[in-house]
Amino acid sequence: MISNRWKDKVASAVAVLALASGTVVATSSSASAGTAYEWDLCNSGNGSCFGIFYSSVPGSLVIDSACFLANRSVPDHWGRYENGGTIQVRYQFRNQGYNGGPLIVFDRVSGGVAFAKCLPNGAGAGDPLKNNAASAVNQDTVPHTIYYNSGYGGQRQTINSGRGYNIIAELKNNNASSLRG
Repeated sequence: MISNRWKDKVASAVAVLALASGTVVATSSSASAGTAYEWDLCNSGNGSCFGIFYSSVPGSLVIDSACFLANRSVPDHWGRYENGGTIQVRYQFRNQGYNGGPLIVFDRVSGGVAFAKCLPNGAGAGDPLKNNAASAVNQDTVPHTIYYNSGYGGQRQTINSGRGYNIIAELKNNNASSLRG
């Protein structure tokens, strides 16, 4: 289910398509253009993902909100264009469990986070990734760095493998790109 915030933006949509991978929901407002929403650039079943979470790490040290998953660099948290620019792929917070897949759980984390669950309908589900992140957990084999600007520029914070933290104040809700490695 797309959040109310997104429903308003796609009110004129004439089609909704869930792709076989279960990670993209596409809507089209005309025959020549469309918008797709994606939240898993990791194939989260492999267990080596970087999770960017909508919510902060609370006093219980357990994050339980919607998240965005990646095991690659993401130059613009807004999204990307595909098919010669006719499809906008917008990145959003969600979880593979939303479409009946496994609940994503980060259990090998330390440094500020004891446990993290990427909930299918947790806080932030359906909201855009760009400028909405509050914490991150890295279960990938290499560090990931979150940046203030698209294209890996400006203030940054690196989350090393096996670690998880609240995003620093300068980047909280001001995240525009993330670099793997």
